[in-house]
Amino acid sequence: MDSLKYLFSFATLAFFNICYSQVGPGGVGNSASNGLWLKADDITLANGSLVNTWTDASGNGNNATAAATEQPLFFSTSTLNNMPTVRLDGTNDQMVVNDAAILDGTSGITFITVLRPNNLNGQPRGILGKRQSYATSTDYAYTWFFHNSNYLNLDINTQNNRFNSSPTNFSNGTNYILQMQYNGALPSGQRSKMYNEQNLVAQSSESSTSIINSASNLVLGALNFDYGTYLGADYSEVIHFNYALNTAEQIIINNYLSAKYNIALSSDDIYIQDDPGRGNFDYNVAGIGQAIDGSNHTDSQGTGIVRINNPRALSNNDFLFWGEETRNPTYNFSTNTTNHTEQLNSRWRVRRRGNPGSVDITFDLSSVDLSGKQSCSPLQLIVDNNYDFSSPEAIYDLTIVGSIATATNVRLNQNRYFTLRYVDEIVRDGSSYYNGSGVANAPDNTNACLKFTVKSGAVSNINANIHVRSVEIETGGVLNILNGNLLQVDNEVVVNGTINLLGEAQLIQNHTGTTLNSGGGSLTQPQQGSASFITTTIGVRQ
Repeated sequence: MDSLKYLFSFATLAFFNICYSQVGPGGVGNSASNGLWLKADDITLANGSLVNTWTDASGNGNNATAAATEQPLFFSTSTLNNMPTVRLDGTNDQMVVNDAAILDGTSGITFITVLRPNNLNGQPRGILGKRQSYATSTDYAYTWFFHNSNYLNLDINTQNNRFNSSPTNFSNGTNYILQMQYNGALPSGQRSKMYNEQNLVAQSSESSTSIINSASNLVLGALNFDYGTYLGADYSEVIHFNYALNTAEQIIINNYLSAKYNIALSSDDIYIQDDPGRGNFDYNVAGIGQAIDGSNHTDSQGTGIVRINNPRALSNNDFLFWGEETRNPTYNFSTNTTNHTEQLNSRWRVRRRGNPGSVDITFDLSSVDLSGKQSCSPLQLIVDNNYDFSSPEAIYDLTIVGSIATATNVRLNQNRYFTLRYVDEIVRDGSSYYNGSGVANAPDNTNACLKFTVKSGAVSNINANIHVRSVEIETGGVLNILNGNLLQVDNEVVVNGTINLLGEAQLIQNHTGTTLNSGGGSLTQPQQGSASFITTTIGVRQ
């Protein structure tokens, strides 16, 4: 019965993680709603290479492609926070996304792009468009472009309700987070909007209640395919949703992009841990929260391995964001020499507005190297107000099912750091023990899966039976097993210091076969029936 329950739990958890995780930009949306997601940092070409295919990260396979004579260039760094970019030359470069059902035929739509224009001159320069031409109303779904006075313009279902961003115009050589949004369910005067860095720059009336189902392809860099006056710009990210984002979702995505590309927001710039003075936690930013208008988003993962959901006390104007310090992490563990635990080589940092309450956190471990972790040692989430995690303020044992590790009811206070760790060894360092289950964190007979290390210059007096995986005595270290106690070791004993077996103390090694012992130190034990001692070089003792 228990095994059936476990199998059901695993299947259920896997189903919900696969089908309902919010893995879109900033943790908003998934392949059902996020129809297109082009990220220059997904491109693996050499710097300066021509781009013939820009792979869609939405899960819908809506890749952007370019003909041989129209291919933009890829740059692995740029003025957009040194992030990669795709540079359209403004002469004839354009990229085409083949028509797909998710890209139109809906009652709402959102596009967000991160770009840096370089040839604005009052001529029509298309960010993107999905139409045949300006003269053909058939298949005219939308166009979004710069035009007269470098205002931003938007057409929805032909140009009959075209509007622009006047008096707000745009400049060459400037980094922007731009957004266009249409919601056919709203009153006509509120349906079409454009934003710059989270600031509403234009809102206009739109007669249509839905976007037509156009057979035209989507084009980047022009109002339509082969339009003629192309946009010269660095494109770093292009995002589409098949609905109008709510306010909370919009705030979350803009904060994700702001951190990633170092573009300040005009409002609701909540996540600030990307600032240099706060550690440059620029990457894999995601968030949950509830806006002033009551709209919310309560489950996010985004581009990283951390998913947070189920806020216990979310109310209006409460947000929780987290970002990672490492751009392209290869996850492994190394020893934190302060508390002698094995700690993940990347960290996250939290930023809150208000108090959303405790949350549930899951980690996708599929890319995390746990080969050094013993089965008896729990993987732990640690939270601290210090970057070094020398003395964590909260520790949560994670429950692992498949490749998903979960901690529930986690409290993430303002500006906290968090990461993963596990314990692999018990350490005597100076006058302190670390990580043991015995008195004052010393080892005892329940620590059979952990190594026991006595650091150089430290003296360990053990007055209990202990059972450990292995023992290492560093040069100058001393381990005294007091009279009548047993040191039981399953594997190797490495001694470059000294082990003293006092009185009736014993050392038993459980492994068979060739000796695993090594080191240039010594083991001292009483001579049978005598008050004298035998000193043995540990490396030759069988």
